[in-house]
Amino acid sequence: MSRRRPDYGSLLAGLLFLGLGVAVLLQNRGTVQVEPLWLVVALLIGLGAAGLARAMSWRPKDD
Repeated sequence: MSRRRPDYGSLLAGLLFLGLGVAVLLQNRGTVQVEPLWLVVALLIGLGAAGLARAMSWRPKDD
């Protein structure tokens, strides 16, 4: 059985969406005030960081 390498880009993207979802949930409950523009900015920066992490951890498959 071969062991799979962790996909850090996907992990980072998942954590980003989890964090944004929590921020929206807290805003809807009235706990915090979040500007929609900051959510878009955080999303773009996070997806860029996830893509960078994925590109830097990419290695060719061993057949």
